[in-house]
Amino acid sequence: MNSTCTPAAQSNQTANLTFRAAPVPDFDIWNELVEAYRPLIRELGRNHGLTSFDADLVVQDVVKTMSRSIATFEFDTQRDRLGSWLFAITKTKVASHQRVRQVNAMAAIELAADWDRVFEQLTIQHAFKRIEKEFASTTWSVFWATAVQHRKSQEVANEHRLSLGAVNHDRDRVLGRLKGWIRNFLNEEPDFIDRL
Repeated sequence: MNSTCTPAAQSNQTANLTFRAAPVPDFDIWNELVEAYRPLIRELGRNHGLTSFDADLVVQDVVKTMSRSIATFEFDTQRDRLGSWLFAITKTKVASHQRVRQVNAMAAIELAADWDRVFEQLTIQHAFKRIEKEFASTTWSVFWATAVQHRKSQEVANEHRLSLGAVNHDRDRVLGRLKGWIRNFLNEEPDFIDRL
């Protein structure tokens, strides 16, 4: 079975979230950024001793700080990374709330390790949601079974009545699109892309 991306999906390029546009960011891009990383910011606050209420305040503080600084933020794609910028803001806000609530400040040390792991997971999950509709259901099912569930390609080929070559081709097509989407979304080559 030969499945292809729809023309609409090919023409629908995800906006770059590094705000390369005008001084005032596009609201759709802004909303996508907030939607994608709100759970990460909140979870890190909760994982580092903040109450649910305080974690929600951290999210608000991070979004507010980002919105204030975005007009003057100069993004150098050779040096800066969206995740690093977001992490710096979040770390500061979580530490501030920890001090206010007198939570053990040593928990902030663990923040960096948690950040990288959860940032990667949420970025990939967001990418899955965005690109799935670009592929036929069989192609997506083959990709999911082989790349995410780590099932053997031959087993998946038999299940879907496809050749082994077709299974590998479908998996590689979706993986290629996934990596491309993530690169465009972050406007960088993230460290985790090679693990996909």
